[in-house]
Amino acid sequence: MIVVKRDGREQEFTQRKISTSILNASDEIGQSMNRGDIKNVGGAIEKTISTKFDGRIHAADLHMIVLKTLDEFGFAAVAKAYDGSHEKY
Repeated sequence: MIVVKRDGREQEFTQRKISTSILNASDEIGQSMNRGDIKNVGGAIEKTISTKFDGRIHAADLHMIVLKTLDEFGFAAVAKAYDGSHEKY
Protein backbone atom coordinates (compact mmCIF):
# COMPACT_ATOMS: atom_id res chain seq x y z
CA MET A 1 0.00 0.00 0.00
CA ILE A 2 1.30 3.42 -0.98
CA VAL A 3 0.47 6.55 1.00
CA VAL A 4 0.29 9.72 -1.08
CA LYS A 5 1.48 12.49 1.19
CA ARG A 6 0.04 15.98 1.19
CA ASP A 7 2.93 17.29 -0.90
CA GLY A 8 2.47 14.54 -3.50
CA ARG A 9 5.39 12.37 -2.43
CA GLU A 10 4.71 8.68 -2.01
CA GLN A 11 5.68 6.46 0.87
CA GLU A 12 5.12 2.78 1.63
CA PHE A 13 2.49 2.24 4.33
CA THR A 14 3.79 0.68 7.51
CA GLN A 15 1.56 -0.28 10.39
CA ARG A 16 4.54 0.31 12.68
CA LYS A 17 4.57 4.04 11.90
CA ILE A 18 0.86 4.38 12.64
CA SER A 19 1.21 2.31 15.82
CA THR A 20 4.11 4.46 17.02
CA SER A 21 2.12 7.64 16.41
CA ILE A 22 -0.87 6.26 18.29
CA LEU A 23 1.33 5.15 21.19
CA ASN A 24 2.96 8.58 21.36
CA ALA A 25 -0.47 10.26 21.42
CA SER A 26 -1.68 7.97 24.22
CA ASP A 27 1.46 8.59 26.25
CA GLU A 28 1.09 12.34 25.72
CA ILE A 29 -2.30 12.38 27.45
CA GLY A 30 -1.48 9.71 30.01
CA GLN A 31 -4.00 7.18 28.67
CA SER A 32 -2.00 4.00 28.43
CA MET A 33 -2.63 1.62 25.60
CA ASN A 34 -1.16 -1.83 26.00
CA ARG A 35 0.52 -3.82 23.27
CA GLY A 36 -2.73 -5.68 22.54
CA ASP A 37 -4.67 -2.42 22.15
CA ILE A 38 -2.10 -1.07 19.70
CA LYS A 39 -2.05 -4.35 17.77
CA ASN A 40 -5.85 -4.51 17.53
CA VAL A 41 -6.25 -0.89 16.46
CA GLY A 42 -3.36 -1.13 13.98
CA GLY A 43 -4.75 -4.34 12.51
CA ALA A 44 -8.19 -2.80 12.08
CA ILE A 45 -6.69 0.24 10.35
CA GLU A 46 -4.68 -1.95 8.00
CA LYS A 47 -7.73 -4.10 7.22
CA THR A 48 -9.85 -1.04 6.46
CA ILE A 49 -7.37 0.49 4.05
CA SER A 50 -6.64 -2.81 2.32
CA THR A 51 -10.33 -3.47 1.68
CA LYS A 52 -11.40 0.08 0.76
CA PHE A 53 -8.41 1.30 -1.24
CA ASP A 54 -6.68 -0.23 -4.23
CA GLY A 55 -3.00 0.03 -3.43
CA ARG A 56 -2.96 3.80 -2.81
CA ILE A 57 -4.37 5.99 -0.09
CA HIS A 58 -4.08 9.72 0.45
CA ALA A 59 -2.66 10.80 3.80
CA ALA A 60 -5.84 12.69 4.67
CA ASP A 61 -7.95 9.55 4.15
CA LEU A 62 -5.55 7.50 6.26
CA HIS A 63 -5.68 10.14 8.98
CA MET A 64 -9.49 9.98 9.08
CA ILE A 65 -9.44 6.17 9.24
CA VAL A 66 -7.05 6.28 12.20
CA LEU A 67 -9.29 8.76 14.04
CA LYS A 68 -12.44 6.74 13.34
CA THR A 69 -10.83 3.45 14.36
CA LEU A 70 -9.48 4.87 17.61
CA ASP A 71 -12.94 6.20 18.41
CA GLU A 72 -14.58 2.85 17.58
CA PHE A 73 -12.17 1.07 19.95
CA GLY A 74 -13.04 3.47 22.78
CA PHE A 75 -9.96 5.67 22.54
CA ALA A 76 -11.63 9.00 21.70
CA ALA A 77 -9.19 10.96 23.87
CA VAL A 78 -6.24 9.32 22.11
CA ALA A 79 -7.84 10.15 18.75
CA LYS A 80 -8.07 13.80 19.78
CA ALA A 81 -4.40 13.84 20.84
CA TYR A 82 -3.39 12.02 17.64
CA ASP A 83 -5.33 14.52 15.55
CA GLY A 84 -3.69 17.50 17.16
CA SER A 85 -0.11 16.48 17.64
CA HIS A 86 1.11 13.59 15.51
CA GLU A 87 3.45 13.94 12.60
CA LYS A 88 1.38 13.83 9.43
CA TYR A 89 2.10 10.72 7.33
